[in-house]
Amino acid sequence: MTVVGVVNADTSLHFPDYRASERTFSLLTQVAGRAGRGSQPAEVFIQTYTPEHPAVRHARYHDYRGFFREELELRRAYRFPPFSELIMATYAHRDEAKAQREAQAFVEHLSATIGLLKLGDIEVLGPSPAFLYRLKDEFRMEVTIRGLALHRIADRLPGGRGWSLDVDPM
Repeated sequence: MTVVGVVNADTSLHFPDYRASERTFSLLTQVAGRAGRGSQPAEVFIQTYTPEHPAVRHARYHDYRGFFREELELRRAYRFPPFSELIMATYAHRDEAKAQREAQAFVEHLSATIGLLKLGDIEVLGPSPAFLYRLKDEFRMEVTIRGLALHRIADRLPGGRGWSLDVDPM
């Protein structure tokens, strides 16, 4: 291939996932790497609304180290892995209001427990609608728990019908 085009290259940057930049960088460098493998030089065209985003900027020059340094600093600042652990608790129910109430009740209970146990390094984020909010006629709400040594709250995590847990989501 001597010409490769990537349309809407930054769409994946806007997914609600802390790894969105990493995935975008990986995709762009892989696609660009397919071009020019033969004896002819190749060109890669990337259409983006955010050309200055680190994932796009570093992919342009295959600058793995630069991207890694910048991404690692962002993750450190926002306490995302590898600087913390994550648990994603998802509640699903056919009744939208019940899904929201159940998730909110869990957040309030866990937040109070964290306060009582003085585990201030653990944060509870949410509840918020899941990326796929409605799936198989059920409404899904997510709660993210972020911090270090999350095993300290393992016995406080929800279980039972409607709940699912994803520990250190990949």
